[in-house]
Amino acid sequence: MTYSSNTSKRFTYTTTAVLGRFFNGDIHSIRAEMGLRVQPKAQFSVGIDYNGIRLPEPYADADIFFATFKADITFSKSVFWSTLAQYSNQQENLGINSRLQWRFAPLSDLYLVYNDNYFTGTFGPRFRSLNLKLTYWLNL
Repeated sequence: MTYSSNTSKRFTYTTTAVLGRFFNGDIHSIRAEMGLRVQPKAQFSVGIDYNGIRLPEPYADADIFFATFKADITFSKSVFWSTLAQYSNQQENLGINSRLQWRFAPLSDLYLVYNDNYFTGTFGPRFRSLNLKLTYWLNL
């Protein structure tokens, strides 16, 4: 069962509920996402997922939570910033990906990307990187 609001509006939301079979057990899932568009410069959204999996013995049951936050900001016709943060209780991980993009010519971009991952139990760093990427369109 899914319900979505009108995506042409400033504030949007979607909810989903699932009841069903999962291999030889049962699953029940709930998902909710809300979004806000600030025309013409920004768009934000937050979402949460829950999956409850119930299996017969000797298999273990699972309760899986997943949360996301997204932000897209447009500074000009050629400079953009996108950020995605995700949390998962299954891997006890918080991940952040932030990308600054400069479009200096058609189909040609320079990206500065920051990635960060943390263990959520001790909140220690798991992985961190800063990357520079250049794409250039060759019109031969």
